[in-house]
This record gives sequence, structure tokens and C-alpha cells, in this order.
Amino acid sequence: KARLDKMGYPFKSDKRKVDEVRFEKWLKSYTTIREYSEAHPEETISKDLVYKGVKIISWINNQQQRYKKGLVDEKRLALLRELRVNSYSFE
Repeated sequence: KARLDKMGYPFKSDKRKVDEVRFEKWLKSYTTIREYSEAHPEETISKDLVYKGVKIISWINNQQQRYKKGLVDEKRLALLRELRVNSYSFE
């Protein structure tokens, strides 16, 4: 455990650290998708497109499912509402 602590590995008992790591990972995917959508604003993104390791439509579908279940926090929701990808909406 000490070696993992040195590497910054979050343990479930440290919920705040786990939440931070999850948000950082989420934000990385979000930023990648936003970068792509801003570079290709008129393009309809195919469901198979992978950009910088992110399956764009799959990721957005997952966010939509979480949103419909009320599982998206306000910080993420504000960012998702700024995305312009195909006809997806988080309103």
C-alpha cells in the first residue's frame, strides 16, 4: 500500500481523492471531444469514430444515460451543455 500511496493511487476509503481522479479522467475525455467538435463543427460524427482514444458517440451516449437517471452532477452538466455534437442535448 505504501508504494501505491507514493504513486498517488486513490483508495476507496479516500473518497475525495477517488472523485478527483474520476473527474480528471472525465474532463480529459470531455476536452478531447470538445476539441474535435470545435474543429469539425458541421460534421455529423459517426458512431465508430475514435479520436485520441475516445469513442466520441459512445462516451456521449453514456453521459446521456447518466443524465436521464439524474446521475450527472452540476459541474459536469454545465460542461455537457456546452458541447455541440450531432443532435445531442443535455437540456
